[in-house]
Amino acid sequence: MQIITKNGVESEYLDLLSRLPNDCLMEIFARLDHNDHDEVATLSRRMCTLSDGSRSRCAKILVFGLEILQERRRELHFTMRLPRQKIFLELKDCTRPWDKLKKRNEGDVKDYKSHYTSELQVISGSVDGCAKPGEIIDRAAAILSKFDFQSLEFYSMCIDDHFLTWFEQIARTSRTLNNFILMNCFFDDAIRSDGRERLLSSLSLARPITMCLVFCCDASFIDETFLRNYAKAVLFARLGIFNAGQSRSLLFASKGLGESLSQLGMFSMPRLVINTDWLLSPLLKRLRHKTEGTWHFRTTRNIDQREIDTAMGSDMKCSSNGNRHTIELADANFKLDLRFIQDNMVATMWNIEAVFQYA
Repeated sequence: MQIITKNGVESEYLDLLSRLPNDCLMEIFARLDHNDHDEVATLSRRMCTLSDGSRSRCAKILVFGLEILQERRRELHFTMRLPRQKIFLELKDCTRPWDKLKKRNEGDVKDYKSHYTSELQVISGSVDGCAKPGEIIDRAAAILSKFDFQSLEFYSMCIDDHFLTWFEQIARTSRTLNNFILMNCFFDDAIRSDGRERLLSSLSLARPITMCLVFCCDASFIDETFLRNYAKAVLFARLGIFNAGQSRSLLFASKGLGESLSQLGMFSMPRLVINTDWLLSPLLKRLRHKTEGTWHFRTTRNIDQREIDTAMGSDMKCSSNGNRHTIELADANFKLDLRFIQDNMVATMWNIEAVFQYA
């Protein structure tokens, strides 16, 4: 059926959608996903406004992983891995996020500043040229606001108030975040005094199963309270914490911390020092969980087999060879391999490597 529009143009389609009142359209738009909104927002100014008002009620698109690399504090490069999502990333100087994130038909790619794959499993782009400090992360947050991430990886990021505000929002709303990595990141000099506490609070709220924090700066703000809370909240989590000058900012654990850490699956924190006198109990408790993993941290001295024999249960057996010890659960085919290595940076310390594995 051909329709003659008001301006006399012939069309084969009758636009019934635009004839609906706003309240009806809002009810319809609330049932659309973000990809549908991207399409609707291009129809007219009215549709764009109504779509904007409905987006907050949309379910976010699941993304397997997001990786962000910052260069020279002026440019962000990011890559997303998506399951069966047909999205094309177009980055321009636009004010609305859906102007920067659009779908395109296969092959309809010309001079855009992004990469398109036929399977659309990997999408990458960049944000740069922002004049105001912090605007760069705000623009990235607008682009990525429609996604829910299973994995977040940040490389060489400057952690400022804008970054923290964005991550606080992710921590509050994400239901899927399992993996979080900060690699060679640092805090902005102008960040408020509570910035580090805000980061830890957000991480405690997000509770990723795997977390690796590598700082180019001092990380002494990561304290026992955070370690206890995280170990309690995430059973058999994988946690690694590293920073510059690890031998100069040692964290001496209190007696009870080791017991809390026995819930961790994998744990590495070179600046943490646990007194050897308090070490065997959490190690043996961790062994009984019969879950594979490794621990790395510092301790005050080596240990001998007599101490192990005194502490271990009747269902365990131990063999020692110098600084190496193996403790086995006799009925479970599971063991703990312990290795003590003299610290070459702090003469009074030892590095411990504990490997929990099936025999």
